[in-house]
Amino acid sequence: MRWPLIATASLLIVTTLTPAESLRWGDGLPAAILWLLLPALVLLFSIGKPFPLFRLHAADGAALALFLWHSAAAAAAAFEGMPRTAVNALWLWLGLGACYLCVRQSAQTPRNARLLVAVMCSLAAVQSVLGCYQTLWGIPSARAEFAASARSLAAIGLNVPDDSPVRLLFEARLGGNEPLGTFTLTNSLAGWLVPWIVLLVWIVSDSVRTLRKPQDLTAATNRRQKSKSQGTGQLDRHLRFFPLARLVGLSAVLVVAVFTLVRTGSRTGLAAACFGVGLLALPWAYRQWRTRTAAHRFFIVVGTLVFGGAFVFALISGGVAASMKSLQYRFDYWKTTAAIIADRPWLGCGPGQFQQAYTAAKTPPAGEEPSDPHNALLEIWATAGTPAAIAWLAFCGLIGLAVFRAGCQSNPTSPNSRPPRAESGKPARNSNREPARDSRGFRHTTIEFVRGIAPGAAALLLGYVIFIPVSWMTRAVLGVGLVWATLPAALVCLGLLGEWVQHGRLPVWVVAAAWAALVVNLGAAGGIGFPGVAVVFWMLAAVCLNLVQAESPIETAENVPSTTVAPAPLQPNEAAADVGCAANEESTASSPTIAASERTAARSGGVRSAIIWPALAISFGLVFACHATAYRPVLQCSAEMLAAERLSAAADPLPALAGWQAAVAADPWAFEPRAALAAAQFALWRQNPHPDRWPPIRDSLDSATARAVNWSAVWHWKGRLLLEAARAETADGKPAAPRASADAVEAFRQAVRCYPASPTNWAYLAVAEDRFGLAEARQTARHALQLDADNPHRDKKLPDPLRQTLQTISLKE
Repeated sequence: MRWPLIATASLLIVTTLTPAESLRWGDGLPAAILWLLLPALVLLFSIGKPFPLFRLHAADGAALALFLWHSAAAAAAAFEGMPRTAVNALWLWLGLGACYLCVRQSAQTPRNARLLVAVMCSLAAVQSVLGCYQTLWGIPSARAEFAASARSLAAIGLNVPDDSPVRLLFEARLGGNEPLGTFTLTNSLAGWLVPWIVLLVWIVSDSVRTLRKPQDLTAATNRRQKSKSQGTGQLDRHLRFFPLARLVGLSAVLVVAVFTLVRTGSRTGLAAACFGVGLLALPWAYRQWRTRTAAHRFFIVVGTLVFGGAFVFALISGGVAASMKSLQYRFDYWKTTAAIIADRPWLGCGPGQFQQAYTAAKTPPAGEEPSDPHNALLEIWATAGTPAAIAWLAFCGLIGLAVFRAGCQSNPTSPNSRPPRAESGKPARNSNREPARDSRGFRHTTIEFVRGIAPGAAALLLGYVIFIPVSWMTRAVLGVGLVWATLPAALVCLGLLGEWVQHGRLPVWVVAAAWAALVVNLGAAGGIGFPGVAVVFWMLAAVCLNLVQAESPIETAENVPSTTVAPAPLQPNEAAADVGCAANEESTASSPTIAASERTAARSGGVRSAIIWPALAISFGLVFACHATAYRPVLQCSAEMLAAERLSAAADPLPALAGWQAAVAADPWAFEPRAALAAAQFALWRQNPHPDRWPPIRDSLDSATARAVNWSAVWHWKGRLLLEAARAETADGKPAAPRASADAVEAFRQAVRCYPASPTNWAYLAVAEDRFGLAEARQTARHALQLDADNPHRDKKLPDPLRQTLQTISLKE
């Protein structure tokens, strides 16, 4: 079956093209439910059809433990934090687990692994083209359009004053030229590009090696002579230029990708890419050191120093002061995250709740409120607890150990290394060994080339087609037309990689180097919770395990006796069970022992039947649960909110009010529609304030804060509304909102509890206490002024009118 491989590659494309950095809006849920649906469909269509299951590894157990504990932490957070973000995070992570499972199953052979890598390298070309477009034309034109609109933000829905921090942040970002690709953060684009740049460096260097190999030139000469005898010499002469054209094309893709990475301004991404390329150069440097003279060793040392200088330059690019400032921010993040871990060591603060927990533990000098600690291990540790962190470390360590053992067995650094041999005397399966090239003329080579890249082209087309409805359901950064305009670049890059997919090499240590570079980036920039970046982590980890297992024997001679009897011919259904391994590769890379064990496993229907039905029930159960708890309510609520926003511009506010109520009914766990309903009710009440109309507004405010109990901004917003309501009076001079002053004091106290280092929260608490006539208002005002004086960040300073009010309150007796 080839369709699971195509579907897996297409979902990798959809997940990358769909931004999902924000958990509140559930942008990654369409891709997540598709990932959960794919294993269920594979199991459903495999009933009665034998197919080879991937061999379990200890790292698979560690991954399972991580996903289970992470799900438990998300379920716990749904009851004590923001339930919608916790549930969304739960399904996004389970979708990543399904991605890992699908890659493990569909890319078991080295050729299938190369096909997935080729598709993702083609997508790297897409992201690079989009990055160049944004840097050279898109962002400058947007800046010019913004300047021509009299610096108005009303067109994009940001009605804020000129001195607002939101406006200042928007203008600062508009002033930069950093590309985003299809992501919403430059760090996400940089981290996503890192492993594919490392792999493209390997592919380009391997293409150079292929051009310089005398045996390849001899094979090409023999192929041309044979094609002349078959009457295809005129066509085959063009084949001589394809390796050079492929090298030039892939080099151009690599240059554009590196340019995009540099333009992101991500020092972590540049350093991680240098680290990955350095890992690629280690085997070559070791081999040259052992076999060359002292002069060659001198040049190796000089090259190492130059590469080390490039690594240091990547770390301090943009200025030493900026690098030290960024590093100081990282230390602040990690110090506060350590306090969160110490406070909740077992289940953590919950997935999707990090920013709320961070503000509660943040120290006054720290200036930012990040949504993640910019470190993969600390993020998992803080949000899912110590067991999840241990499981993630075990997963990474087991993969590293497996790659190290595979490298020791194959010894890629040895100049005299040979492919391992099976007991039958024929070469065993080895992904480091380049398959034999076909010499049956240009016609057969072309057909084989087309058949080799056809699954990748189908995956690209399917992924782009699926992206159309997904972009309508999410807040896609780029339009469908602009994304589809990059499809030719992806197809061209895939075509350049077609020969490599068919006959190239993909050693496991190369994939491990790219994966390690991504881990380094995740260790300093974060992103393990962003599906667009995390999907690459899990995909490369699965490919590493598959390549390691492809190099090791499936069964030993004790389980399958070594005989010289030729294996029985495969039946049609057994031949179809091979997920993408062509006949010439199997004939040169598999031993009779391995083939016999595969047929034995394929015919063991009893064991498979005992597994497939429970697995099928679990898979469809997860799909239905995701649809009921996340996919349907989130999409329905988003649609109702969009309709209500359109009705809000009308003169009659009642239809919009009904729309907000429908959005509230659509999603029982979302905060946003309840806050919008409360704001709409308050705006209607403000026109004619009366005590009889106040209870529904108070209930809506309580309902909104009940779904964001640890979010300081929500309590502050509620307190501001209550403080305004406390000033309202009826026509006869009575309070229009009973108990509004007391409720405002309680709301600001909750805001201070969630963000004790914020001088703004303390300032408004002092104002509310002063209005309610509390004696502690003076002490609260003094504390707010002290926090404001200790705060070194200008954007966090109190406005002058509010500071003067606090000074007046602090002087009262």
